[in-house]
Amino acid sequence: MLNGLSVLTGIPGGDRPINIEGATLMRQLVLRNQVMAGSVNASLKHFEMVIDDLKKARETWGSAIGQLITPQFHCTEFAKALSLRLADEIKTVLEWEKPV
Repeated sequence: MLNGLSVLTGIPGGDRPINIEGATLMRQLVLRNQVMAGSVNASLKHFEMVIDDLKKARETWGSAIGQLITPQFHCTEFAKALSLRLADEIKTVLEWEKPV
């Protein structure tokens, strides 16, 4: 898969070993433009911490932070977000809250 994102939301139980060839994994992630992220049950406090960090980044670098997120779409427009390619696109954001 090219340009993909894998979110790991669980871990294997027990102490079964998992053997992964690190170099092969890194090559696939980098050359196929893939992202692997892990998610835990973060609390509201953790999300508030991220907001605080983003505010500090905006204070330090001004509007440059906003330039990292180019197009933004409501989650109902996911097909458009996946198919649209802007010349200056860096990161596309899907918003999950209700549209205003």
